[in-house]
Amino acid sequence: MTVPRSQKPWIIAAIHDAVVGLDIESAFLDAGFDFLHYRPGQRSAAILDSLRNCRLVLIDPDVGWPHLLPLARRARQHDVPAMVFVYDENDRTLPEELADAMRLAKPFDTEKLIEDLSAVWGAERLQA
Repeated sequence: MTVPRSQKPWIIAAIHDAVVGLDIESAFLDAGFDFLHYRPGQRSAAILDSLRNCRLVLIDPDVGWPHLLPLARRARQHDVPAMVFVYDENDRTLPEELADAMRLAKPFDTEKLIEDLSAVWGAERLQA
C-alpha cells in the first residue's frame, strides 16, 4: 500500500465491504481524486503521517473502532475532514474523535456521495 504521489487530492477510505470499497474508489477516481484503501492490518507510518493533499477520510464503523481510531485521530490532527457511514444519520454515539464528522446513512448512492461532497467543497472541478 503506497501513498499517492501525484498532485491530485486524494481520499483515504476504511471500508469493510470490498465491493462497496471498489464502487467508491471508482467514483472518486472518475471525479479526479487518487484513492487509498486503509486496511488496519497493513497500517503504516506513511499513511498516517503523510496526509498532504488528503481531502477526506471515509470511515466505516463496521471495520471496528479500535482499528479506526488511529486514523481518525491523525486526520483530526491534520484538519482532514472525516465522513462516517452510519445506519442512522441521527446517531450521536460516535467516538469523540469523530463527533464533528459528516455522516452518511447506509445504504447510500455513490453518485449522491460525490455530489454531496462536491457541494461541501464548493463544486470545484478537479482535473488530473
